Amino acid sequence: MRVLLIFLMACGEPKGPIIGVQSGDDTGGSNIDAGLVFIEGGTYPLGEDDAISSVPFLGGDGDWQTVIPVSSFVIQDFYIDRYPFPGVAGEAWYTDGARHNTIVALDNTLGDFGRRVCTITELLFAAAGPENQRYPYGNGTHDPSACDPDDSNPAPIGTYENCRSPTGVHDFQVRSTWGVLDDQVVAALEGTEQIDGFPEPYVYAVWGGTSRTDTFYAPNNYGFHTHATDAEDRYLDDGFRVCAGPDTPTAAQDLAYDRWLTDALRAGSFEALFE
Repeated sequence: MRVLLIFLMACGEPKGPIIGVQSGDDTGGSNIDAGLVFIEGGTYPLGEDDAISSVPFLGGDGDWQTVIPVSSFVIQDFYIDRYPFPGVAGEAWYTDGARHNTIVALDNTLGDFGRRVCTITELLFAAAGPENQRYPYGNGTHDPSACDPDDSNPAPIGTYENCRSPTGVHDFQVRSTWGVLDDQVVAALEGTEQIDGFPEPYVYAVWGGTSRTDTFYAPNNYGFHTHATDAEDRYLDDGFRVCAGPDTPTAAQDLAYDRWLTDALRAGSFEALFE
């Protein structure tokens, strides 16, 4: 059963994190940060099922760039941030993209707060939903007005109300999202020519489309790519989103995360957050 969250909106400056109060099933008494949405698990076919539709989204050289082909995915119950990091509606997007080493640092830090980096499978399901939609907002044709068209300088988080997936998660398809390269995605990619050239070993990768239409992974839900871990560039369109397991964070973890998030909001960039 989906957990409903009441949003308490802070007014004035400076803006702090939004604290959520649960209504619905009790999950041990802890408050959940308002950014977290409960996603009920199950088994679903997810990924691109139209080979012709995927052709325009493949990169010229194909290296480290692919489209996830349709496969059966087992989804465990989990929580995911309603909005991209830093996860607060009305706040600005970070001014830079995340690097591989930034995601490693975030994963280590979030563990202290009962949170973690999402898996690619979780991101895929949160965006595509049980019906495996090609776009977060529907399964028809691409609608350039549904989500922010400028990934380099997007409007504040949550501005585009229609940029919302079937699971109630906002602002997919503005920037791609770093996640854990889990075994289910690896299995879906094995046996395809598209996996050739991917660097190994690999723990984190980048999922999803972006608002730019000149890239292989825009604008659908099935794009997937990686970057070298050594001497990599910082790509502006590589964003991030927080997840948590089926057990909600404790009240103490929530309070600690809120304090940390206040500093993260002030940082304004991944570079300032950790480097």
